[in-house]
Amino acid sequence: MSIFSDIEKLITEHGSASILKERLALAADKYSTLESENETLKAENEALRLKLEKHEKVSKPLKDVAVVPAPILGALFDHGPSLTIEQIHDHTGMDINEIEHIYLDQLAKDDFLQVLPDSDGDSSLVEILPAGKAAWVKYKRDVAMFGGGRR
Repeated sequence: MSIFSDIEKLITEHGSASILKERLALAADKYSTLESENETLKAENEALRLKLEKHEKVSKPLKDVAVVPAPILGALFDHGPSLTIEQIHDHTGMDINEIEHIYLDQLAKDDFLQVLPDSDGDSSLVEILPAGKAAWVKYKRDVAMFGGGRR
């Protein structure tokens, strides 16, 4: 009986080896496919990340305007082109300190307006710049198109 058991063992080992070889080849093929897909997805992800970064750079100033300081641009656009901080307050109802110390700095940094000392030296004169006018027009168009927003 030992001959049959040796033959059976030989058949089992060789049968298993061919099955394992097939499975290993299949696993290697799947791994190669997954590596290729991974590289493709990495490239697509990088392209989308760069596209998003570019979009964010372009749209960030407009998003900032649409959130809170949009009424300042609106007042300057509708009643300007130059107003004092007090006049902006009268047209918007916004807090004078917030206008002066938060929003004007932000809008000036984004080149939407400039703050000039008034001739009497007591108050600042705020003047809307072309980028501010363009941002206001886009904001109004977006509000009309998509609704919402505030003014």
